[in-house]
Amino acid sequence: MLFCGSTAYAQDYNPQDTQFDISESAQSKSDKKNRGWFFHHPEKDSVQEQLIYAEDLEKRGKLRAAKSAYNDLVHQWHDTVEAVKSQDRIARILYEQGKYKKSFEEFQYLVDHYAGQFKYKEVIELQIKIANYVMGDRWGDILFMPGFKAPERAMPLFEQIILNAPNLKVTPTVRLKIGGLYEEMKQYENAILVYEAVQQFHALSDEAETALFRKAHCLYILSKKAPRDEKRCRLALSALSSFLARYKMSSNRDEAEEYLEIMNLQLSEMYYNRALFYDEVKKRPESSLIAYRDFLKKFPGSERAQMVYARVVELEKQIEKPKE
Repeated sequence: MLFCGSTAYAQDYNPQDTQFDISESAQSKSDKKNRGWFFHHPEKDSVQEQLIYAEDLEKRGKLRAAKSAYNDLVHQWHDTVEAVKSQDRIARILYEQGKYKKSFEEFQYLVDHYAGQFKYKEVIELQIKIANYVMGDRWGDILFMPGFKAPERAMPLFEQIILNAPNLKVTPTVRLKIGGLYEEMKQYENAILVYEAVQQFHALSDEAETALFRKAHCLYILSKKAPRDEKRCRLALSALSSFLARYKMSSNRDEAEEYLEIMNLQLSEMYYNRALFYDEVKKRPESSLIAYRDFLKKFPGSERAQMVYARVVELEKQIEKPKE
C-alpha cells in the first residue's frame, strides 16, 4: 500500500477545523513582521517583560490575548531570542485552537525567519500533521451530508514541507504522499517525476522500493491507456523488470509480475498486428515476412507462435516461387 506507515504522525490527531483553505500558496517566503504606526504596540517596555506578560496570559487561559501579546513582541523585537519563542507559541496556540491554516502559516514563519533557532524536526512534524488532516478531511459538510474529500488541497502543504526539510528521515514518506496525491488526481506523469525523485534523493530508504513500484504502476496505467504506443509499453516493461530484479522479496512482487505479463502480451500484440497489417491490408509479403520473423524472434513463447510460423513458411514459398 502506498500510504502504509505514512499516517504515524497523525495517530493522536483530532482536527476540528473544516474551514481550511489553502488557495493561497504556502511556498512563498512570508513577509517580515514589523511594528506599524497603529498596530502591534506591546503592553510592556522591554522584551523580557512582554514575554512574561504573554506567558501569564496563556497560563490563565486567555489564549486570544496571549497570542496577541506574543505577536506584538515579534513585531517590536523581531530579532531576539524572545521573538523566536513567541512566534513558536503563536503557532502552537493556533494549532491547539484548531485553526490549522493559520497555524501552518505561523510555523512556516518560524522556518522562513528563524532557521536554526527552534525545534526544527518537531515543527516539521506538526506541519505534516496539518497536511495529513487536510488530505483526509471532508469538505462541504451540510447537515447530515458527509461532504466530499479533496486531497489535492494538501498538495501545496506537502510541497512546502519538502522545501523546508529535504533531508529529514520523514522526507521520503512525504514525497510518496505527493506522488500518491498526483495518482489520485490521475496526473500520472507528475507522479512518476515525484517517484523518481524518491529514488534519486533517497535511494537507500525503505520508501525507494515503494517509489519504484508506484512508478512502474503509473507507467503501466499510461501504457494501458495507449495500447498502440510501443515506447510507453517498453518504459513500463523496463520499470517493472527493474523492480522485480531489485526487490525479489517485495510484497508487491505478485502484482508487478502480473503487470509484466500483461505488458509483454500487449507488446506482442503490437508486433503481431504490425505484421498482419503488412500481410492483409498492404499486401506486402516481403514486409510482412520480416515483421512475422521479428515477432517470432521476440516472442517465441507466444500462443500465436505456431500460427505465425506456419504463415512464415507460406510467405517464404510465395516469395521464392519463380514468376511464370
